[in-house]
Amino acid sequence: MKLIIVESPNKCHTISKYLNNKYEVIATKGHIRDLAISGKGGLGVDCENNFTPHYEILKDKKNIVKEIKNKVKKSDEVFLATDPDREGEAIAWHVSEVFNLPKDNKRLEFHEITKKAIQDSLKQPRVIDLNLVASQETRRILDRILGFKLSKILQKTNNLKSAGRVQSAVLKLIIDREKTIKNFKSEKYWEITAVINTNNNNFNTSFYEYKNKKIKLTNKDVVDDIVKKTDKKIKIIDIKEKIISTKSKPPLITSTLQQEAITKFNMPSFKVNKIAQELYEGIKIKNELIGLITYIRTDSQRLNDAYIEKTKNFISKKFGKEFVAKNQKQTKIKKKNIQDAHEAIRPTDNNLTPEKIKSFLTEEQYKIYKLIYEKTFASLMSEKKEQITDYIIGNDFVTYKISKTKIIFPGFEKIFDNIKNQSKEENQNFNGNIGDVLKIIKINIDEKDTKPPSRFSEASIIKAMEKEGIGRPSTYSSTITTLLNRLYIIKENGAICPTKDGHTVIEFLENKFPDIVNVKFTAILENDLDKVKNGTNSKNNIINKIYIPFIQCCKKIENEEIGICPECGNKLKNIHGKNGYFIGCSNYPKCKFKKTINNNNNEILDRKCPECGSFLVKKLSYKRKKYFIGCSNYPKCKFIEKSNNNNNNEILDRKCPECGSFLVKKLSYKRKKYFIGCSNYPKCKFIETNKNKNVVK
Repeated sequence: MKLIIVESPNKCHTISKYLNNKYEVIATKGHIRDLAISGKGGLGVDCENNFTPHYEILKDKKNIVKEIKNKVKKSDEVFLATDPDREGEAIAWHVSEVFNLPKDNKRLEFHEITKKAIQDSLKQPRVIDLNLVASQETRRILDRILGFKLSKILQKTNNLKSAGRVQSAVLKLIIDREKTIKNFKSEKYWEITAVINTNNNNFNTSFYEYKNKKIKLTNKDVVDDIVKKTDKKIKIIDIKEKIISTKSKPPLITSTLQQEAITKFNMPSFKVNKIAQELYEGIKIKNELIGLITYIRTDSQRLNDAYIEKTKNFISKKFGKEFVAKNQKQTKIKKKNIQDAHEAIRPTDNNLTPEKIKSFLTEEQYKIYKLIYEKTFASLMSEKKEQITDYIIGNDFVTYKISKTKIIFPGFEKIFDNIKNQSKEENQNFNGNIGDVLKIIKINIDEKDTKPPSRFSEASIIKAMEKEGIGRPSTYSSTITTLLNRLYIIKENGAICPTKDGHTVIEFLENKFPDIVNVKFTAILENDLDKVKNGTNSKNNIINKIYIPFIQCCKKIENEEIGICPECGNKLKNIHGKNGYFIGCSNYPKCKFKKTINNNNNEILDRKCPECGSFLVKKLSYKRKKYFIGCSNYPKCKFIEKSNNNNNNEILDRKCPECGSFLVKKLSYKRKKYFIGCSNYPKCKFIETNKNKNVVK
C-alpha cells in the first residue's frame, strides 16, 4: 500500500476518487508541530545558538500523529502532498522529520485537484524544497520573537493583549487614515447644472467651461457670474464623438477575489477563503468529487498557455471569434514581492459552467464560483467599445455639456449576465445638430463641502496591504480577524474603525519601536524571505539584522524609569498581579502605593441621560465588538440608548416639544428615507411633520 499525506480531510476524499486501491490518503489537518513555548523567554528559539528552533508536537495533533505513524510503518511508499506554498512546504518537511522519511522523499506538487493533475504529479515527484522551508522557518522565528517580546512589553506598560509584525503595520495604516480624517479641513465648492428642453423633453446638463477654460468652482463670485452670463436660450456650438475601448481586467488572485466578494456579496474575507477552499478541495457533482478551481493562495495573474488556448476556443464557439482577445499577452503585475509559483485562480474545467452545476452548490459557493469563472473568461475576451457623444451647449462665456454613451460592441462584458448591448445613459434620447437652439428651464446651484477620505472597508484595507507589500495573500484575512478579536478595530456599517486600544498600541509602538509599524519594514522583510527561498540569503543573516537592534530597544524600555512614587520618592515599576498589570512602588512593602493602568474605550458625549441626568458615554462592548451609548452613572443607572438611535442617526441641536430630549435625524430602513424624531424613543414617540415644526430650541 502507498500512502499520500495531505493537509485537509476534504482533499482525502477527492484525491482518493482519482486513484486506485493501491493508494491510501490521510490528512494532517494543518501543522502537526510548532515552536515550543519553553526555554528562555518562552520563545522556543535558542537565540544564543544561531537561532536554533525547538519544535514540539501540537497537543491537539498527538492522536493524528500516532495514526499517521502507524500508516507510515505499514506503507511501501509515502508521498507528501501538502499545499504548494511556503506553509505547505514547511508542513511536508515537519512530517518528513517527525516520521523519519528518507532524504529523497517524494513531494507531490499540483495546483488543481483534478484526476490529470494528481496522476501527473505522481509521475514526477520532487524532493522537499529546503530553501522554501528555511524561508517559512525564518518568518515563523521572527514572528515568534517580535510577537512575544512586544506583547509582553505592551501587557506591562498598557495592559493590552498583543502586537505583531504584520498586524501592527496594518493597524498603523488604519490609524493613519483616521488621523487624516480627523485633521481634514473642508473647503467649499459649487456644482452647476442646467435643465434644458428640446422637443418637449427635459435633459440635465452640467457646467463645462468658463471663458473657454475648465475650472474648479471654488469661488462664489465666479459661480454668480456663470449664472448671470448663461442665456435663457442657448445653442449647440460643438459636437464631439469618440470611440473608447476598455480592456478586461486580469483574472482573480487571492486579494482581488476577497475584494470583489466583500464588495459584491458583503461577505467577510474569512468566509470568502473558506468557500474558495471548499471549491478547490472538491465538491460532489452527481456522484463524483471534483476540484472546481485552482489553488486559491496566489498573487500571480498568470494563466498557463494550454489553458489560454483551450479557453479561447471555448469563447469562440460560445460567443463568436470576434469576442476572443487578439494577441493578448499574459498580464504581468509590476508589484513587489510577487510569487509566481501558481497560476491565477481559475476554473479547472470550462465545461462545468456555473449554471450547469448550480444545483450542486450552496448559494455562497455558487456566487464565488460564478465570480471566478466569469472573471477568468473575461480576462481572455476582446475589448469593450463604446461611442461617446458630447454636445457642447452655450455661448462665448459659458458652456454646458450633455453626454450620451452607446455600447457598440460589448466585448468581455458579454460574459456577465447584467450586460445588454444597448445604451446605459439616461441621455440616450437626446439628439441635436450644431446651431440648434435649446431652452433653459432651470439652473441648479449646489453648494458642497469637500469630504475627507473614507475609512477603510475590509476590501480596501486588503487592497492597501497588497499595495504596500504587507503580509502574504494567505495572511490578509487572518490579520484583519486578529485585529478584530483584539478589539484594536471594530466594524461600523462596513467601515473599519480603530478603538482607543488600537490608538494606544500604535502610539506606543511609534514612540518605542518605529521600525515595527513602518510598512516598509514589513515589505522589505517579505523581500528578504524571498531571498532565503531563492537561496541568495540565509536564515541567520535575516534574523540577526532585525534581532540585534530590536533586543537592544527592548532592554532599553525594560530599564526605563516609568515615574517617581508620589508618596516615598522611589521608582515606580510595572507589576503583574492576579487582575493584570498595574503600576506600583519599587519600595513595596514599605510603600504600598499603586495605580491601575487606565485602559477604557469610553467617550463622554455632550448629551445627558434621560433617566438620571448624568452624561452619556459611548462605550465599547467587548462581548459584541461594537459601540453602544449608555449612562456614565452605571451601575447605579443602567440606561442604554436603543441601537436604532445611534446607527446612521444625526443628533440635531433642537429639542423635542413633548419631552425636551434632543431630536435626531433617523433613517427608516422600511421606507428607505430619513425622518426627524425624538432620541427618547420608545418612551417618547414624537415625529416631526410639516404641521408640528415649532420645536423647542
